[in-house]
Amino acid sequence: MIVRTLIDGYNLLHSWKHLAAGSARHSQTAREELVKVLRRYADTSSVPITVVFDGQAESLQPERTVDSEENLEILYTPSRQSADQVIERAAILYLRYGEVMVVTNDTSIRELVIGNGGVVSSCDNFLLTLQDTCHEMGLKLKYYNWDTNNRFKRQRHPPRGS
Repeated sequence: MIVRTLIDGYNLLHSWKHLAAGSARHSQTAREELVKVLRRYADTSSVPITVVFDGQAESLQPERTVDSEENLEILYTPSRQSADQVIERAAILYLRYGEVMVVTNDTSIRELVIGNGGVVSSCDNFLLTLQDTCHEMGLKLKYYNWDTNNRFKRQRHPPRGS
């Protein structure tokens, strides 16, 4: 069972060209769009997610910012550290508690995680999983709303002659 998913934020953004189209990949707009989608995914997957962005890429960001909700943690690394370094350390620490999945296209991180017993997903594969999961949840929600609406109609209008 996967206990945590660690995501290289900018790596994923560079792989997802149509997300926040027209915005630079290191822009606040692109990051916000990615975080919005990851929040939906975290809500449906029930696996906690940590997305790590290189802090030095955005001069307006403080050295370290943490925005945590129940299943989604967003980190900006200090300027002296890369997202890769944070992900490597976190993967090793979380492996003590169970299986960790790392989402990156970086070969050295992939080898380190796999070598220590973790699971790795390329950004392209993760995007497919993310889109499938969100689509499936949308269908379930649509059915639930339809069913609830029909159940309510049946309760309000009982058959005549009863």
